[in-house]
Amino acid sequence: PLRPPNRAVQVRRAPNNVRRLREDQLLTKAELARKAGISPLTVSRIESGQHPSKPDTLRRLAHALELRFVMGFESGPPEKPVRQLIAV
Repeated sequence: PLRPPNRAVQVRRAPNNVRRLREDQLLTKAELARKAGISPLTVSRIESGQHPSKPDTLRRLAHALELRFVMGFESGPPEKPVRQLIAV
Protein backbone atom coordinates (compact mmCIF):
# COMPACT_ATOMS: atom_id res chain seq x y z
CA PRO A 1 0.00 0.00 0.00
CA LEU A 2 1.04 3.58 -0.60
CA ARG A 3 1.96 5.86 2.27
CA PRO A 4 -0.45 8.67 3.06
CA PRO A 5 0.83 11.97 1.59
CA ASN A 6 1.47 13.60 4.98
CA ARG A 7 4.00 10.90 5.94
CA ALA A 8 5.91 11.33 2.69
CA VAL A 9 6.13 15.08 3.28
CA GLN A 10 7.56 14.53 6.77
CA VAL A 11 10.24 12.24 5.36
CA ARG A 12 11.21 14.79 2.71
CA ARG A 13 11.53 17.49 5.37
CA ALA A 14 14.07 15.53 7.43
CA PRO A 15 17.05 16.92 5.43
CA ASN A 16 15.82 20.47 5.98
CA ASN A 17 15.59 19.81 9.71
CA VAL A 18 19.21 18.64 9.89
CA ARG A 19 20.39 21.75 8.04
CA ARG A 20 18.24 24.07 10.17
CA LEU A 21 19.44 22.49 13.42
CA ARG A 22 23.07 22.70 12.28
CA GLU A 23 22.72 26.32 11.25
CA ASP A 24 20.90 27.20 14.50
CA GLN A 25 24.00 26.03 16.37
CA LEU A 26 26.30 27.94 13.99
CA LEU A 27 28.08 24.74 12.93
CA THR A 28 29.62 24.12 9.54
CA LYS A 29 28.99 20.81 7.80
CA ALA A 30 32.56 19.81 8.59
CA GLU A 31 32.16 20.64 12.29
CA LEU A 32 28.93 18.66 12.56
CA ALA A 33 30.50 15.74 10.71
CA ARG A 34 33.48 15.70 13.07
CA LYS A 35 31.24 15.81 16.15
CA ALA A 36 29.02 13.02 14.74
CA GLY A 37 31.90 10.85 13.53
CA ILE A 38 30.72 10.86 9.92
CA SER A 39 32.11 12.40 6.76
CA PRO A 40 31.29 15.95 5.66
CA LEU A 41 30.09 14.45 2.37
CA THR A 42 27.53 12.38 4.28
CA VAL A 43 26.24 15.49 6.07
CA SER A 44 26.00 17.31 2.74
CA ARG A 45 24.15 14.43 1.10
CA ILE A 46 21.72 14.11 4.05
CA GLU A 47 20.96 17.83 3.95
CA SER A 48 20.36 17.74 0.20
CA GLY A 49 18.10 14.68 0.46
CA GLN A 50 20.47 12.50 -1.58
CA HIS A 51 21.38 10.11 1.27
CA PRO A 52 18.99 7.51 2.69
CA SER A 53 19.76 8.13 6.35
CA LYS A 54 20.06 5.10 8.57
CA PRO A 55 18.80 5.37 12.15
CA ASP A 56 22.36 5.06 13.50
CA THR A 57 23.50 8.02 11.39
CA LEU A 58 20.55 10.13 12.56
CA ARG A 59 21.27 9.10 16.17
CA ARG A 60 24.89 10.25 15.75
CA LEU A 61 23.75 13.57 14.30
CA ALA A 62 21.26 14.09 17.13
CA HIS A 63 23.94 13.38 19.72
CA ALA A 64 26.34 15.79 18.00
CA LEU A 65 23.60 18.44 18.05
CA GLU A 66 22.91 17.69 21.74
CA LEU A 67 19.43 16.39 20.94
CA ARG A 68 17.59 13.13 21.55
CA PHE A 69 16.81 10.95 18.56
CA VAL A 70 13.42 9.26 18.67
CA MET A 71 11.62 6.94 16.32
CA GLY A 72 8.11 5.68 16.61
CA PHE A 73 5.05 3.94 15.39
CA GLU A 74 1.87 5.45 14.09
CA SER A 75 -1.64 4.04 14.07
CA GLY A 76 -5.10 5.40 13.48
CA PRO A 77 -6.36 7.42 10.55
CA PRO A 78 -3.88 9.64 8.67
CA GLU A 79 -5.85 12.79 9.54
CA LYS A 80 -5.61 12.04 13.29
CA PRO A 81 -2.67 9.69 13.86
CA VAL A 82 -1.76 8.22 17.22
CA ARG A 83 2.02 8.28 17.64
CA GLN A 84 4.12 6.21 20.00
CA LEU A 85 7.69 7.46 20.22
CA ILE A 86 10.71 5.40 21.19
CA ALA A 87 13.95 6.97 22.40
CA VAL A 88 16.90 5.53 20.45
